[in-house]
Amino acid sequence: MATQILASGAGYATSPDQTIAAGAQSSVCLKGQFVNALVIVDLKDDAGAYVEVDRLTQSRVAITLPAGTYRFRRIPGDAADVFGVFSA
Repeated sequence: MATQILASGAGYATSPDQTIAAGAQSSVCLKGQFVNALVIVDLKDDAGAYVEVDRLTQSRVAITLPAGTYRFRRIPGDAADVFGVFSA
């Protein structure tokens, strides 16, 4: 079942923490209309700091993540770009 992580929009936005349980994995995908999309995927470390580990772009619309706690940061693209992130 698909679950919204970051609602579609045009401006800067950061998702709440998303936790993938130990032993599990999750596919995350871009959604919406975009030409120049960029979502930065950050992994939360043991001290509570975030480290960039991947990116979603118009040429890399889906990735599979292992267990961990993540956040997703939308960076605005072209004026007509309206996009978000969901998990499947």
